[in-house]
Amino acid sequence: ASDVYKRQAALRGGRVLGPASLALMGERGHLLDGTPTEYGLGYRIDDPPPHLVLHHTGSSIGFNHCSRRIPAIGLVTVI
Repeated sequence: ASDVYKRQAALRGGRVLGPASLALMGERGHLLDGTPTEYGLGYRIDDPPPHLVLHHTGSSIGFNHCSRRIPAIGLVTVI
């Protein structure tokens, strides 16, 4: 989990992407007919009040993880 947290910290700290690219990760994608999806660039997007929540999951043999970011308050959790 520490490597996933380090990735999240690097994203948050601007060491991986610029502000415009980072903002795109939190924007919903759209289907060809214009219907919005629940997926941004690498994140599942949930926007219940009062904060936008970005989720990312992954797995491999013997490994699973779930990370969540709440950009407005700088919170990151990794399980």
